[in-house]
Amino acid sequence: MAELTDAKRARAARALAEVEDLADLLDTRFSILGIRFGVDSLIGLIPGIGDAAALILSLYVVALAVRAGASGGLVFIMLINITLDAVLGLVPGLGDVVDIFYRANARNAKMLRAELERRARA
Repeated sequence: MAELTDAKRARAARALAEVEDLADLLDTRFSILGIRFGVDSLIGLIPGIGDAAALILSLYVVALAVRAGASGGLVFIMLINITLDAVLGLVPGLGDVVDIFYRANARNAKMLRAELERRARA
């Protein structure tokens, strides 16, 4: 594997920070009665439009991960996560619960951080 230049590391670090911040906003920024949730859960309450908007924001998280240097395999897994979240989000009632507890964006951010840290150690 080619060695990472300082510029690539800096770009990856900035993109990772943006992914983590957006994932936090979408999935875990707020708390009520100890239950963490984000904007994804709130906009998901708007029938049809909310789920589509949440999917677009989740796709942006994946695009940022690509910019950070995520591998093709990781991008594929990230897309599976957001697809599962989006499909389950369409089910009335259940979709709202899934938005609160599945947290696809937070999962994706965690996996991206792990991959980038693993590469930096190599």
